[in-house]
Amino acid sequence: MQRRYLVIGGVVAIAAAVLVPWLVPDGETLIEPEEPPGTQIVVQWFDNSPPTSSVNADPLLDLLDMRSQNLYVVDSFDVGAGTQNVFLYSNDPDRAVRRVVELFEEGLLPPGMRIGIADTRGGEQSTRRYHPAYPPSLAKFELMYPGQSPTQFH
Repeated sequence: MQRRYLVIGGVVAIAAAVLVPWLVPDGETLIEPEEPPGTQIVVQWFDNSPPTSSVNADPLLDLLDMRSQNLYVVDSFDVGAGTQNVFLYSNDPDRAVRRVVELFEEGLLPPGMRIGIADTRGGEQSTRRYHPAYPPSLAKFELMYPGQSPTQFH
């Protein structure tokens, strides 16, 4: 009886692997959904949580969304390589950044916040470049800082 369930499970797994490419429209992938319109803004904190943890990000996503004043859309987050990044999109990135900084100055966001704005729209995430937007003294902004510790940045 147990062997029967293993065989059925194997058939279902193979069928799913074969059918999924036909079910996804051309040009779309299941891994990378389409980005919202606008310029990407990344709100960042240093964080050594496991990459599978959203415990620190969930409250930030909710707060940023509730207080957006329709200046940006909260899209997603990632955690890993020592950073936690929250991705926002806006057609007016300067105003959106000012709004996030207001929330930070009100004490609603954790200390150590950094913000970067994508220099281009769309394209492959791994090749996207960012310019620092906050704090004013920030000289460089990256999504991850492999091999470097948070104390190396100002």
